[in-house]
Amino acid sequence: IQVREGKASNVTEVKYAKAGDWDWHSLNIGKVQEGNIVDDRLSFIIHDGTNDRQIFYCDMSKHPKSFNECTRVTRKLESGGYELGHSPRIDEDDKNRLIYYIDDSDPQTFVEVRFEEGKEPQYKEYVIDHRMQPDKVKGDIMIYASSFGYSFISCWYHFDKNKSYCPTKPWSVTGA
Repeated sequence: IQVREGKASNVTEVKYAKAGDWDWHSLNIGKVQEGNIVDDRLSFIIHDGTNDRQIFYCDMSKHPKSFNECTRVTRKLESGGYELGHSPRIDEDDKNRLIYYIDDSDPQTFVEVRFEEGKEPQYKEYVIDHRMQPDKVKGDIMIYASSFGYSFISCWYHFDKNKSYCPTKPWSVTGA
């Protein structure tokens, strides 16, 4: 959870505890964005002091004392900076799998990352024809929001078919 020292305070700290034990630990970091928890895995986005929109993935069962003990998911670019991550989501059926969108990517790309104990993360990229915001990943299906004009529509992606499904004219029936 994110804890503040009072209503007027700008000091934020991220703390966690195992349910039932309530022995609180800190990740020694301020505010995080787009947090996602599945079982004992946590993903979030931070500004790391130099790079914006950096995704981290943590195994909370190892009781990390800092976000630096977690895995940085966003990859280093040839230019020296890092990818800009967006909407990281841990698979609800496989806590060792995470999906995220690369913000401002050309071509539009989302990434599947698999984490195996003692090994480097394995990355697989998917090129799509529209912007997306992953909302939920469960096995072979990902639900996401996609922009349609100035609004968002809900779509889904089937990993086993490597295909997106979105309403073609979502507001044509209502006349909006």
